[in-house]
Parts: sequence; structure tokens; C-alpha cells
Amino acid sequence: MQFKTVLSRGAIAAIALIVASPLVAEAIPQRSRAACIRSTAEELGVPVGNIMITDVGPVSAESGAVTVKMQNRTTGQTADCRVNTIDNTVLSVTPTSSGGSNAGSGNSSAQDPEFWVATTGTRLRERPGIFSKVVKGNVPKGTVLRNLGCQSTRMPTWCQVTYRDNPQFKGWVFSSDIETYQASTTRPTTPSNTTVKPGDPVPGLEDLVGARAGQAEQTVTQRGYEFRNSRQMADSSFTYWLEKGTGNCVAIRTTDGRYGAIVYTADRDCNRR
Repeated sequence: MQFKTVLSRGAIAAIALIVASPLVAEAIPQRSRAACIRSTAEELGVPVGNIMITDVGPVSAESGAVTVKMQNRTTGQTADCRVNTIDNTVLSVTPTSSGGSNAGSGNSSAQDPEFWVATTGTRLRERPGIFSKVVKGNVPKGTVLRNLGCQSTRMPTWCQVTYRDNPQFKGWVFSSDIETYQASTTRPTTPSNTTVKPGDPVPGLEDLVGARAGQAEQTVTQRGYEFRNSRQMADSSFTYWLEKGTGNCVAIRTTDGRYGAIVYTADRDCNRR
């Protein structure tokens, strides 16, 4: 009698990883590894069997997050996967090189920086080129746009973007109309003598809504917020931070690896009575 075992592609990829790189594979929990392999494959638009782990960074003692180096076996394309080893939630997947292929990116340049800002009034077009159909006109100066990649690294060119705060608007803009968006590390905070209520927006962090969670953690810390704890609820994770200048507690919701709502919350969420 012969027994036939059927494995998922994710399981096959995980087994291949353990055989090829046992030391790397054991550095983080198996579920975290599998989550990064699956999410990276989705981000790059390739089968999970193409993805392997090449290196693992240090695990954060506060949040349990770690950056895992990923690579497409076929093309050499690389990416950083940021995963929470406590609940195995993938916080972000960031392509770091295009390798020999543009699979899944739709363009020929790395997706860096993460955000652009419009330097003048511009328009979103359906395809690259001034004669292409306008998807959305009157994009105001100062609008923050998420970078989906440009046609090449040489400027000027055309870059595909979405609105950071309204991703349903997606199209192409001429690179001369945008520049790299630099989020300030010293944002205004709520004065210590101001009373806030749970659900109120946080002035010092409101510009981070829509940012990749793994990349924004350092900015949150730099702006004077101290990590206290985290929890998983349905398809979102929540991290709680103490605003050092006021003693208020802040909740940040992360869904699909990006910051969603950032609001004040009850003191008990930061283990304060």
C-alpha cells in the first residue's frame, strides 16, 4: 500500500527553507516564517515556492517585531518582511530590489520612497503620458501620494501612485510634479493641560495614518511615545503607546500592515489606572 501526502505550496516552501537554511529557519517561529513567505509571494506576485528567507534581524524586546530578509529564488528580487513574532501578524512587506524581473510590480524601479508629495497642482492619469485619460483632476499641491513605482530610476518619468488617505484614487503622475515626502520627526502634540477623550485624533501622529507599520515604529518612538503593549482583534492588531509629554494613552490600529486609526484611548490600555 502506498501513502500519498498532499502539501500546500506554503508548507512545501517552509520545508524547503528548513532543509536549505536550518539556522535561519529556527531564528523565528514557524508561523511567522510561513506568514512572511506567503505575504511576500503575494506582494511580488509569484508562487510561494519561489520565496526563501535569507536572513533574520533582531527581535524587538518591546513589540516582538522582526525584519526578515526575503528573496525570489528565480529572479533574485528581494524584500524585507516585518512580522510580529507574538501573534505572527505581517506588519509590512517592502521590496528592496527588482532583481532580474519586474514580477508583481508593474514597473522597472524599486518602490522607494514610500510616499511622494505633490509640489504643484497635478492630475492622475490612467496610463503614463500626457494624452492618457485623466482618472482624477485637480490633485492639490501638498497632497501626499503613496508610491507604487516609477517606470525607471531616471527622472523625469511617470510614477504610479494612490492617495495616501484614499487609495481608491489610483493613477500615474509626471515625476516633475512630485518630490519625496519627508514626515517630520517633531510633530505638535496635545498640550499637557488639554483634556482629551477616547477616540480623539492624535495631533503628533495623524500624518502617519496609512504608513507601513514596520517603518513607522521608529518615528513614533522618536516623537516621544513609549510602547506599552499590543493585542490582536479580528483582522487588525492594536498597539498602545504612552504620550510622554501628557501621560495620555494612544491606540494605533494596524490592518494589512499599515497604520489605520490613531486615536487617544483609555488609560487602562497603557496599563495605567
